Amino acid sequence: MTRSGKSDTPHSENASPSAHLQTQTDAMFKVQGETLEQIDKIQRSWFECLRSEVDSAGSFAARMSQCKNPSEAAELYREWLDRRLESIAEDGRRFAEQWQAMCSTSLRPLYPAMQNGRLDGESDAEAEAPRQQSASA
Repeated sequence: MTRSGKSDTPHSENASPSAHLQTQTDAMFKVQGETLEQIDKIQRSWFECLRSEVDSAGSFAARMSQCKNPSEAAELYREWLDRRLESIAEDGRRFAEQWQAMCSTSLRPLYPAMQNGRLDGESDAEAEAPRQQSASA
């Protein structure tokens, strides 16, 4: 409160421009920090996927070199390919979730009404409707 009894918070009509600018700058740095943390998480996840793939390929090559006949090699290849396709799908889902979280954080200052993935006052059903429509398209 100021001496006149009015609030000096950045959201009040009487806030100084420098206080408002400081609040906006602090908010921007906070969002940038959160975005960089999420980028770091995506990067670490991606490197973990690569490390896992290198390990899997090395194990596959070692096991393949011990196969005694073509049918054994074909069965081993089928098993490895099944695991690899599952891994690719899981990596894609994880990356999409992390990317969406990063984009939501980055865009939050542009859409202040957006909270927890929905507009203020929007019900769960209203928030889910566009996702269901895009999924069925």
